[in-house]
Amino acid sequence: MDKKLMAPPKISRVRHSVLPSTSKETPKVAEKQKARRKMNATLIDFDQTKSEPPVTDAYARLAAHQKGLRAVLADCLLDSKIKKEETEVDIQLGQLADRFSKAVDQLDKTNRRLKDIKFTVEQKRLLDLKSVDCSKFYETTDAAGTDEILRNLARSEQAYLDKLVTKNIDFGYNKESGHKQLLDAVNDAIKGFEEIKLHSHLDTDKLKQFEKLHETQQSLEGKCTDIDSYKVLFEKTFPNTCDELLQQVTILVLGSELSRQLDLWLSKADLTHGPARAIIAPHAGYSYCGACAAFAYRQVSPVVVKRIFILGPSHHVRLAGCALSSLDKYATPLYDLTIDKQIYAELEATRQFQRMNVTTDEDEHSIEMHLPYIAKVMEEYKTSFTIIPILVGTLTPEKEAKYGAILAPYLADPQNLVVISSDFCHWGSRFRYTWRDNARGHIHQSIEWLDKLGMDIIEKMDPASFTAYLKKYSNTICGRHPIGVLLQALAKLQSQPSCPKMSMKFLKYAQSSQCMNMQDSSVSYASASLVFE
Repeated sequence: MDKKLMAPPKISRVRHSVLPSTSKETPKVAEKQKARRKMNATLIDFDQTKSEPPVTDAYARLAAHQKGLRAVLADCLLDSKIKKEETEVDIQLGQLADRFSKAVDQLDKTNRRLKDIKFTVEQKRLLDLKSVDCSKFYETTDAAGTDEILRNLARSEQAYLDKLVTKNIDFGYNKESGHKQLLDAVNDAIKGFEEIKLHSHLDTDKLKQFEKLHETQQSLEGKCTDIDSYKVLFEKTFPNTCDELLQQVTILVLGSELSRQLDLWLSKADLTHGPARAIIAPHAGYSYCGACAAFAYRQVSPVVVKRIFILGPSHHVRLAGCALSSLDKYATPLYDLTIDKQIYAELEATRQFQRMNVTTDEDEHSIEMHLPYIAKVMEEYKTSFTIIPILVGTLTPEKEAKYGAILAPYLADPQNLVVISSDFCHWGSRFRYTWRDNARGHIHQSIEWLDKLGMDIIEKMDPASFTAYLKKYSNTICGRHPIGVLLQALAKLQSQPSCPKMSMKFLKYAQSSQCMNMQDSSVSYASASLVFE
């Protein structure tokens, strides 16, 4: 084999030299880089030296760009600072609002606590009086033989009545006088005597009057030959003696228990939508609706209230309009409430109000059931306010608007409070109302949906929508006409250019029982408050 073929091929190594043109420009590139570094160094020291750099187009553009960037950066920093300060202010305002809310809650709790303390102190005072003074009280009554005097008087009066009945004498006694009334009063006094003894602050002087009662009564019989002259002399000699005694029994026994119960309900209700210019509250028995009504009366500020209008529906007589009371005062177990004769005169001057008789007044409970609550919330100002009870009949929407226009100026006065007396749905065959919507669940859930639909409309203060709601569902809201008058009064005020902002809100809803089948029945209760903001 040829050795030349076996030898590895020679690799020629070519040396690639720099192109002549590139080699010639290298010093220029280095010079440009050096100039750029110098310019950058000058820009960096620009703010520090405050010296005027050389003016070139490249520098001017770069300086302007740098200045713009710094301006943007400054704006960003300023915005960030402002936002940070605003955030801090918002946080501080939120903290302040939170502290204020907590302070209000604490003040409310403190007021409740003060009431509790006041009640406890009063209880202790009564117990102290009982322990200290009752011994004298018992000694006085026992020494006077009060129990025996009352029983002897009762036996004497019963014997005299038996004698009159035997002789078939019609002595025509009335509510204020006569043997029968005296006998009833004495028997009631005997039954309540032990209850009276439990309260040591009873005026014992009134009991001492009974020591001479029997003797005086016998002397009267000797002076009179007929029953009419006896009645005249009896009334003159015994002016309201028994009535005063029974009134004390009512105040001491019933009044203290009622006051305690009202205090308890009010303490459990929160002040969330007040001070109220008007309220809607139920008028059923307190065992059913007392707790619910407390949420409405809790919103009342007794400090500013001078007059209280009470609008209640008529349950027993047919009225085509509204009626005023014929009495001067309403009695409650707490204290008497005085009717405002001046406002009555102003209302009668409109020729739209009539007078109800005493029987109608006594039979109607829609106004009566609100009187103890009014007396309770106003008890610290009981001598500085009056009431204006108004019985509302079956009104057309047009008449509701007429009475609303009459009462609107009174509603606008911040010293007036308007109480609307109304229960809500009366459901069951005994009320002849059994509407239900099966899609709403159980019957009581359907009732609640129906009531709250009406409550939502009332909160919007739209009388036309409320009338349409009643026409569509015929919900048995017994105070629908007083509510209609209130809504019309609000509409009248809202039509005026200077009308303040108003807010109606329902605070509590309850039912007397939860209906599950068609044999059940229930009455709904709701409490609302109207605020002028």
